[in-house]
Amino acid sequence: MRLFRHVALIVPVLSAASLWGSPVAINAPVGNLNWRPLRLAGGNQLDYYIDHQTGKPESDLVGDSGSNPGVCIWFDNNGSGSRTDGTLTFRIRLGSDRPQPGEFNSELFIGIDANFNAMVDDNALDLFVGADQRGNPSRLGIWDPGAGLNISPRTTSISGPVQTYAQTAGNYDFASATSLGSSVSDLNGDGDPDYFLSFAIPFADIVARLAARGLTVDDRTPLSYVIVTSNEDNAFNQDLGGVDGGIGSSTTWRDLGAVTLPASPDQVPEPWSFLLAGGGLLVLALRGARRPPNVT
Repeated sequence: MRLFRHVALIVPVLSAASLWGSPVAINAPVGNLNWRPLRLAGGNQLDYYIDHQTGKPESDLVGDSGSNPGVCIWFDNNGSGSRTDGTLTFRIRLGSDRPQPGEFNSELFIGIDANFNAMVDDNALDLFVGADQRGNPSRLGIWDPGAGLNISPRTTSISGPVQTYAQTAGNYDFASATSLGSSVSDLNGDGDPDYFLSFAIPFADIVARLAARGLTVDDRTPLSYVIVTSNEDNAFNQDLGGVDGGIGSSTTWRDLGAVTLPASPDQVPEPWSFLLAGGGLLVLALRGARRPPNVT
């Protein structure tokens, strides 16, 4: 019995691999372990509260350093051996749903730095994905960066979109934080309930567009992100994640503390690492099982 008790300790380690790469459920509750929080390189909180610039409360990015992260990702690897397919889903916490209750009526963009960890990193944003809710119809999409340096709010613009997707119940969701299981309704204290904006983009399309820009990535490539809200699809004028105001700043995204720590979409350890971990625990289990009882 002692042997089985020790061997049982191995099961959580091995089964942890199954937590990543599951099919995306766009409206899954916050407690679902497939949602992985992203943290800013300059600190844990997503943003300063009530610092949106154009008077639209729904554009206020919110999140704290505890159990209420402002941005999470979910990656579905499609159950295949390919490292360039699947679905990458983002969930962003917003401070309100006003001015139109139950609807997000702004733009939310996520800038991708695809070579943050590389020796040749130019500190520039290489691609944007996002939800364009001011268009008619509303759409999800992929945008190229503009012709500028794209290394700071002042030097960054958006060109495109280069690809769009119709919104469906499977790739887009806008719901109150409490309806999705958050124990806190109003992080920024403005009197409005917080909302989650969730949207999914085919990862193969992100890979292909980055390849067209000379960048090779797959689902194990560390990526960093910048989160912004806007009233337009070619500039930033509402809120910048991790920054108190900051609209028009010439300070780099990294120096502003607006870039998330690098994280690959599919953070499953290599199979051999699970075997190594499991093997080590098995040795400990067997050793514990063979240990003779103390004689008094």
